[in-house]
Amino acid sequence: MGLERAQLQQHRFRLPGIASDRRGIVLGKSALIALPSFDRLAAFFRLFLAESPLDDLLSLQVFEVRSGVGGRQYVVLFQPSSSELCDRVTRIGQLCGGTVFTGAERHFVKYRDSASPIGYDIAALCTDPADFVLYRETSTQLLNKNSELRFSDFALRLELEADRSDVSTDGAQFFAVRLGLSRNLLGYLERNQIETSAALLQRSSSAFVEDRSQLLVRVERLPPRMNALFARLPGVTRYRAVSENILVEVGFRHPFALDRCATALGQERFYLLSQAGVEVLPQRPQLTPGRDLLFGAAPVRVVPAVTAGASTRLSVAEIALRLRPSTHSDRAKATLIPWSALEALRRYAYLCTPAMLDGHLVGAFAEGLVVVANDGLDLPLERLFGEAAPGVFVPIGRVLEPRPSPALLVEKVGGTDERLVLFIDDDHVVGLPRSSFAPLGRAFLSRIDPLPALPDEGLGPLEEIGEVQIVNTDLGAFPLWGFRGEQPK
Repeated sequence: MGLERAQLQQHRFRLPGIASDRRGIVLGKSALIALPSFDRLAAFFRLFLAESPLDDLLSLQVFEVRSGVGGRQYVVLFQPSSSELCDRVTRIGQLCGGTVFTGAERHFVKYRDSASPIGYDIAALCTDPADFVLYRETSTQLLNKNSELRFSDFALRLELEADRSDVSTDGAQFFAVRLGLSRNLLGYLERNQIETSAALLQRSSSAFVEDRSQLLVRVERLPPRMNALFARLPGVTRYRAVSENILVEVGFRHPFALDRCATALGQERFYLLSQAGVEVLPQRPQLTPGRDLLFGAAPVRVVPAVTAGASTRLSVAEIALRLRPSTHSDRAKATLIPWSALEALRRYAYLCTPAMLDGHLVGAFAEGLVVVANDGLDLPLERLFGEAAPGVFVPIGRVLEPRPSPALLVEKVGGTDERLVLFIDDDHVVGLPRSSFAPLGRAFLSRIDPLPALPDEGLGPLEEIGEVQIVNTDLGAFPLWGFRGEQPK
C-alpha cells in the first residue's frame, strides 16, 4: 500500500477526497500534520504564529493520538484554503520534525515534496479500522484518537519566557494592586496628574483562605522615575496589553504571538498571564475613572431646587479657571517674546526655512511679540505655549483646572473665530485679534528698492566690417601652427 507519484494533469485518484488544484498540485479537503511530541507541537504553533494568524488554519482541531504500537503523537487537523498555505505549513512542520498529509475523512496521503512535486496517490486503499490512516512512502500508519486538545487549553499551559528586551515604558500599562495598597496608589497617581481607570478583580474566598482580590488599574503613561518605582513596589504586578483582552506581565512574553490567535482564545474572556500563573476571567472588567474611587461615603443633604427667579444667585458659585503645574507637556504651538528679545528673534529669522517663514505667524502687542505655528513651533525662544483648545493657548508645563473639554473652554473664553486667547497667568488672559497676525517672513523681511541702472557711454558704435571672403584650402596635418591673429592697435 505504498505511495505512487501523481502525474501532471491527472484527474482520477484512488484516494477519495483529493484532486488537482489550480496549480496542478494534489490537494484534499483536509490537511494533517503529524508531530512526534508535545514540545514539537508547541514549536510548530510558535513558528506558524510568528508569520501568520491562527485564523488561516480553518476548522482547526488538535488531537493526541496513539499508534498501533502504543506510541503517543499529536495531530493538527485543518481545512487548507490553498496549496500555498500547505507549502508554508510543510516548511514550518519540517523544522519541527513533523510530516504534512492531505486527504479527506480518515485517509491521508503524504503532501508533495521534492521527490514528487505534484503530490502522491496510493496504490490501494487500506481497510483496517483506525481514526486516521496515513500513507507514507513505504508503509501505512494507523492512528487512533486518545483525546482532543483545545488550543486555548494547551497554549495557556506554556510557561512565560523572560523578555530582557522589553524596556519600553510608552503606552498604557496595567497594575494588579492588593486592595490594602490600592487607595494609596490611586491617590499618589492622582496627585501627580496621572490619568487612571480601575476595576475590581474579585476572587472567591472563605474563612480559611486569604482574600486575594485585587484592583486592576490602567495607566496611560508614566514618567521613567515612576516606572522604576513601581517595578520594585511589593504588592503590585505590572502588565502590558498584547491584545484587548490579554495582559502579560512586564518583563515576560508568551511563546506564542497571542495577538494572532485572539479568536481561538475567545474575545469575551479576559486573560492575566504572569510568572505566577494564568488567570482567566469570564468577562472583561468594566473600568471606572480612578479619581471617582478616591471619594468615600458622605452624608446626603436634600436641598430645594433653584427656581427661575433665584437663578441669579448662581453667579456667586462661579469657579475661576486656574493654571496648575503638570507633568504632561504638549508640543509648543506659540511663544511670547518680550520686546527686549526682539534682536534675538531677528537672528533666528536667518535660520528659518521657507516653510517656517510662511507658516509661522507673528503679531505685535503690548505684552510683546506673539509667534504662532499650527504645525508646531520650531523657535526655542522665551515662554512657550501649548494649545489647550483650538485658538486657546496655555504655558507649557501647566494645565487649566478644573479641566474643561476643548469645546467648553472655547465657549467660556467667548469663541476664537476672530481672535486667539493666551493664558499668560491666572489673572492675565489676553485676546489677540487674528487680523493682527502676518507671516513671519512678510513681517520681518525689509523691502528692497533696486537702483535704476544708467547706460555706460564708454561703449561706442561698432566698426563696420568689409566684405567677408571664405577660402577653402588644404589645412595639412597641423593647421594652426604658425597662425598669428591680428594684433590690437
